[in-house]
Amino acid sequence: GQERRGPVTASARIVPTCKCVLADPVSRNAQRTWPAGGALSIIGPSSRPETAASSAVPSRGDRAAKHCNFPHVNLWPRPYQAPHPPIWIPSQGPRETIEFAAAPERRYVYLQTATPVVQLFKCMQAYRDEALRRGYEASPDQLGWSVKIYVAETDEIARREAKPHIEAFANKFMRMPTEVLLPPGYTSIASMKGLLAAKRGISTGRSMETMIEDGTFLCGGPQAVIDALARHQAKGGFNIVMAGLQFGTLPAEPTRKNTELFAREVMPALRGAAPGGTVQAAAE
Repeated sequence: GQERRGPVTASARIVPTCKCVLADPVSRNAQRTWPAGGALSIIGPSSRPETAASSAVPSRGDRAAKHCNFPHVNLWPRPYQAPHPPIWIPSQGPRETIEFAAAPERRYVYLQTATPVVQLFKCMQAYRDEALRRGYEASPDQLGWSVKIYVAETDEIARREAKPHIEAFANKFMRMPTEVLLPPGYTSIASMKGLLAAKRGISTGRSMETMIEDGTFLCGGPQAVIDALARHQAKGGFNIVMAGLQFGTLPAEPTRKNTELFAREVMPALRGAAPGGTVQAAAE
């Protein structure tokens, strides 16, 4: 639970997650995610991460009536852990989010989500540049990547088993109009232009092969996935991977197999990896 400071270069952390949606007192759309390691991520539009760090229990709204007439009061319980758990800021790359997360008084983990690796690398560098501009060097432990992954016995088996489910996820589950994904006022005009430019060419009818090529989906045998993660870590300089091991319509049995292979053969090879370091081969 200790908040990291300074240019620490610890080994990589791979974080399979369990996610649920809660009615957040600040944003009803917020999602809170508890990774296996115990860190708390607050994920969702308009969420207020600094609320989790508060030592007070503020309330807002009307409370003047007698007995039960309290229509707009929000009670924000303190986090049980002291100091508060690490706070992660998921984002697709708006400049304002990077500046907020990298501020010296926060130094929150910045978690890049749902973007091709070209954009991933740009945002990782933007965080490091912002930290330097604000007078400190960002640690790889402040940078993370959320990515869907499928591992099977061989590349051929992995692609065959994952294809209908990842394509359903991308083309059905993730379909939404721009005004829902990026409502007016959600980002600045400059950031809006940048996000739209980054997503230009990403069609709604995306194939698994296209997603593997641009890096929004990692799929293959254990060694192929290890190599891809190591390659992207070396270039992106991050130490955290939030592995999405179930997606779209993927049923229980292949999800279980994916999770077991990832834990048994991929994670051990990368657990001691650091940006620019070496990785082990897949377990035999």
